[in-house]
Amino acid sequence: MNKMLGKRAVSAHQKNLRREALLTAARELFVEAGFFDVSMAMIAKRAAMAKGTVYLYYKTKEELFLELSRRDLEIWFEDLISKLQNLPENPETHAFVKAVMATLEGRQTAIRLLSLLHLVLEQNVSREEVLNFKLDLLNHSEIAGAEIERVLPFVHQGQGVEILAAIHCQIIGWGQMTDISPVVNEVLEDKRLSPLRIDFAASLQTSLLCMVEGIKKLSSP
Repeated sequence: MNKMLGKRAVSAHQKNLRREALLTAARELFVEAGFFDVSMAMIAKRAAMAKGTVYLYYKTKEELFLELSRRDLEIWFEDLISKLQNLPENPETHAFVKAVMATLEGRQTAIRLLSLLHLVLEQNVSREEVLNFKLDLLNHSEIAGAEIERVLPFVHQGQGVEILAAIHCQIIGWGQMTDISPVVNEVLEDKRLSPLRIDFAASLQTSLLCMVEGIKKLSSP
């Protein structure tokens, strides 16, 4: 057991180290075993802590999951806003979509966890926790949505948040369809099933292009 984590945390720094160790352990286990097959005891063991210690920081694994999701979304929003700010006003549709796609590169783990978010929000999470999470999400969405409205002049005021929600849905949808088990992946190697093999990035990019072009045409007089 890690000596630092094994001792009682007293200072703010020590408590922060434990909190980060729990988040790291939980992320690893959620990816390896799936959210629903992971217990707080498993998280404690992976983080080299006593089970009771975990509950000093997070009351439930759902609360812990929300914290992971909040951090992932915060990083994604920061990256998205930065890339949108570097775009000129009224860019070509493919340039806008390319900027969005660039924010997802190397974030396969975050995408996998994001696909579970709405299921987790319905389980063992208090109203206050959900409200705080949603308010934080809304704040980031409004900032990013305003940037979308700036670079895409055909997008109406307030519509930027709606477009973000649509992007979110498409990321989840394509993510779930392409996050398959080893057995399914092996089956799809059969040449007869080639039409069912889906590439996440290519499919998402195509659907985002269609969405933005559709919004543009609908806004035309």
